[in-house]
Amino acid sequence: MCDGTRFQFFTAVTPSPPDTGYTLFASSNTFFSFLPPQFSLEMLRQLTFSVSTESFEQTNLKDLPLVVPHPTTGQPCLRYHELWPQSKTNFDPMDVDIQRDGVSCLEEVAEPLEKLLYDRRVTYWHTWQKGDMLLSDNTSMLHTRSAFESGCERELWRIHLN
Repeated sequence: MCDGTRFQFFTAVTPSPPDTGYTLFASSNTFFSFLPPQFSLEMLRQLTFSVSTESFEQTNLKDLPLVVPHPTTGQPCLRYHELWPQSKTNFDPMDVDIQRDGVSCLEEVAEPLEKLLYDRRVTYWHTWQKGDMLLSDNTSMLHTRSAFESGCERELWRIHLN
């Protein structure tokens, strides 16, 4: 989800345990090149999404475009927040909906999009080692995380840069 932050700088204070706790970075350009046959860039440009959560001062964002132009290159960029139910977090869940002309199309769109966002052809899976630093363009790249072993020491810092 784009909040106006141009870049995100990540650094690992501690390593992640092996084979867990990946941070995933998906390139919009690569994502669009692997769209399933039932989707096109033009179709995705007609969609909006909404997100809400009790966290972050009860955030409730509506009618966000699913595809936006990059502020520097003008290239299309996917903006999305994956489904984040209570089963994925110890914090508040993130409710997500995808709409076409004000009507929900979440069921037909979310699963194929999210499957592609986890596809290793599209997404870089970073394993954190202590001292790692990573800079990401927050418009052209989406990021998420994989599940990680609870109870382990894991500390990542993220700094937003404009």
